[in-house]
Amino acid sequence: VRTLVQKSFKAALDENDLLVSPAAPTVAYKI
Repeated sequence: VRTLVQKSFKAALDENDLLVSPAAPTVAYKI
């Protein structure tokens, strides 16, 4: 699994200079 993630990140970074992603991997909690 880790190898697949590394390959996908490398492929994305080869095509783009910047990756934008959410700060937290989970949904924000209700206030």
